[in-house]
Amino acid sequence: MTKRILSICLLLLLAAPAVSAQKIKQKKVPFDLLVVFRDAYPAATEQQWRKHPEGFLVKFEHLGKRKEVVYKPNLEWVSRESSLTKAELPLPALLHLQENLATCDVQQVRALETTSNVTLEVIAYCPADKKTQLLRFDRNGRLLKQND
Repeated sequence: MTKRILSICLLLLLAAPAVSAQKIKQKKVPFDLLVVFRDAYPAATEQQWRKHPEGFLVKFEHLGKRKEVVYKPNLEWVSRESSLTKAELPLPALLHLQENLATCDVQQVRALETTSNVTLEVIAYCPADKKTQLLRFDRNGRLLKQND
């Protein structure tokens, strides 16, 4: 039951920005923003544009990775999110997972970037105690926070 509640809460937390964003057609996105986006991500496919409280949100696939970028109306990006593999984590983060969560299965790894900070998030499920762990690391792989 605790796992189910935690999973629902985590899903709601991750979906909150998408809920506040209204899906729009690409032709409604300012042309200058499309140019900036295409310059930054020339191989982007499966684009989904949304109106966002800070400007525009685009979800897309780029070189085999799921990504999200939020742009301000002035064409600057506010935040970027990218899926990662466990192997792409910095060595200190990998060592922490190996030493402390060896029996857990890493389910998701994401890089969350703002203009001033990069955070790496790892979601791991531990079957022995039937708990999901959320770990946050800095860009160098130092543990910032771990929640059960």
